[in-house]
Amino acid sequence: MSFSQIMIRELRSLRVAVFHPADGDREELMLHIRRIGCTVYADWPIPTHPTRETDIALCLLSETGEQLPDWPDVALIAILQYESPVVVRSLLDSNAHGIVTKPIRAFGILSTLLLTRSLHRFSQRQKAKTDKIEETLRSRRLIDRAAEALSASGFGTLEACHQAIRRAAMEGRVTAASVAENILAGKAVPVIEMLRRG
Repeated sequence: MSFSQIMIRELRSLRVAVFHPADGDREELMLHIRRIGCTVYADWPIPTHPTRETDIALCLLSETGEQLPDWPDVALIAILQYESPVVVRSLLDSNAHGIVTKPIRAFGILSTLLLTRSLHRFSQRQKAKTDKIEETLRSRRLIDRAAEALSASGFGTLEACHQAIRRAAMEGRVTAASVAENILAGKAVPVIEMLRRG
């Protein structure tokens, strides 16, 4: 089954929140979302955190330029009534993955929900990859600093120090970064001490 087929199939299980003042536009939007098959609830004003389990939130972007919420686990769709410079600036500063314009029409809501969900998932995957790369780089810098400290203490060459850190990590069944942290904190690392004496 393709990714798009999975997205369409799971559409009916989505929990959608509409953060918009109670009026005809809100009712119209909720009606269209219900017809698609999603579970939907409404609230106003926009809370600091979603009040229920929410996959997608549609939030009215006010003409005062008030920011949309920053909810990393929720895909955001901005509801636009105007396209003033203030609103457009707020939209660009937000982390919205889609827009719905007023007056509300049925056309485009299904596509916007699907595209928003897909873009949000992609963003989450990219963030996870970036976080992993940043953690790897942080660990590398830590290990390099520990190897330099060992080398400066007369342990041996930088290459020998790196090998000793890797060996201590394997024998201790811990990460090389945790061995490096111990070295930099001045804690005794048994394998390193044994190699130093050896």
